[in-house]
Amino acid sequence: MTAWWMWVTDKHYRVNHAKDEFSDFKGHHVNGIEAFWSFTKRRLAMFNGVRKTHFEIFLKECEWRYNRGHEELERELKQLLGQHLKVVSKARGRSRSR
Repeated sequence: MTAWWMWVTDKHYRVNHAKDEFSDFKGHHVNGIEAFWSFTKRRLAMFNGVRKTHFEIFLKECEWRYNRGHEELERELKQLLGQHLKVVSKARGRSRSR
């Protein structure tokens, strides 16, 4: 059986599931990555799958969403939307002045 890689502060640890290992009892376990993949699979299912060429950006979005609480996510999304609207309104102003 393939071992799962775990990411902990830029270090990789192995857990050998073939030997019924799920933790090294030093705080390294697979629960975090399994929770992330569960979240990611549910999120990507909403799109009925994604193209291979777009997978990386969808994965980064899932990482971004997973690592934020609801309030922080809402605040950041509003900030990004505000920045986008400023850019769009500037572009429209330039095109009207021509």
